[in-house]
Amino acid sequence: MKRAFLTACAAFLFSAAGPALAEAPACTGKDLIAEMRENDPAAYAALRAEADSIPNGHGLLWKIEPPSGAAPSHLFGTVHVTDPRVHALRPSVEDALDKASTVIVESTEALDSIEMAKHMFKVASLMVLPGTQTLDDVIPAGDLATVKAYYEKEGGYEVHFKYRPYMLAMMLSYAPCEVARQAQGLPSLDAAIATTYKSSDARIAGLETLLEQFTSMSDMPMPQQVDWLLEAIKLHSEIDDFTETLVHLYLAQDTGMLTAWSRDLTLKHGSESTWTSFKSLLIDTRNKRMAERAAPFINEGNAFIAVGALHLPGENGLVELLRKAGYKVTPVK
Repeated sequence: MKRAFLTACAAFLFSAAGPALAEAPACTGKDLIAEMRENDPAAYAALRAEADSIPNGHGLLWKIEPPSGAAPSHLFGTVHVTDPRVHALRPSVEDALDKASTVIVESTEALDSIEMAKHMFKVASLMVLPGTQTLDDVIPAGDLATVKAYYEKEGGYEVHFKYRPYMLAMMLSYAPCEVARQAQGLPSLDAAIATTYKSSDARIAGLETLLEQFTSMSDMPMPQQVDWLLEAIKLHSEIDDFTETLVHLYLAQDTGMLTAWSRDLTLKHGSESTWTSFKSLLIDTRNKRMAERAAPFINEGNAFIAVGALHLPGENGLVELLRKAGYKVTPVK
């Protein structure tokens, strides 16, 4: 399930901002897309063609002009990691963020560790299997041995067997270096935008609650959750490479390729139904909710809206949804 698909999902949880410690571990890995371009040009050409067919598949910063004539707002695609390369904002992004009177992120409930802990109690039941159910009851016998073998090497199967499969898949979506960096208090790009990068007098708002986000994931049908977990286990040994590839695609502002690569990985290591469920519940449905809730801020004017980059492109992406809602949306370099 890995990094593109996995990272897109791990996009839900960004770390709470906190004091960063010295000697943050460096992340290593290779760019798998660059490797594909060199070693399998036919496969790369097919993936490139798919990426290029996705509407609004290039660009991270978009200017939104409401028909009312209110001051323009901006939509910015983020990536939920601590990597310093993604924190080096382009001048146009810094300018839009500096001028914004309202900064909006996916959820404000994850920005403060105390607040996040409080809200996590509300979603605890969505993280674990109901009643007496365990993974033994929801994973087919043929796949259960794979899951047990993996977790016996990772602290013991009994430590994990009450979690819903999607939760375990998400836990596997971060590279060890990223886990260590967040544990040291380094913020994700989203958290930094909401806490330290924004103007000190800008207000902060969120588009979703943690309960809504976790509900979207827990609503994924169980067969697809299991498929996602099996894919995560299968590809976890390459997590550093997936993370590095994600960063390269992000820095290239290539959201079309990020989407195409996500789907390609899922079809290779999972199934079409898993991708369809993932995209419907975790991207498209949330996009609709985000667009509706962003509208009042856009109509007010001068908002800076920061959401995961996978929410921007496509027929059901935020760029297209906002255009259909009557806004003029144009890319900013």
